[in-house]
Amino acid sequence: MTKKMIGIVVLTYQAWEATLECVESIRKTCALPYRIYAVDNASPNGAYERLQEALGGDEDVRVIASGRNGGY
Repeated sequence: MTKKMIGIVVLTYQAWEATLECVESIRKTCALPYRIYAVDNASPNGAYERLQEALGGDEDVRVIASGRNGGY
């Protein structure tokens, strides 16, 4: 039997603090195996760098920098 995992995409634009809160909420409530993809939509306020600093070494999160703000 194949082990299933869900992928959770969290898009953010200049809201790194809210994104960290969202990640913590997922960690506290998700009972299934998961991987979070935190995608920064080219925030000009250093949000990607802050997310990378806070979450970059975590196994359950991948921080991704979008080259442009493509919206939702």
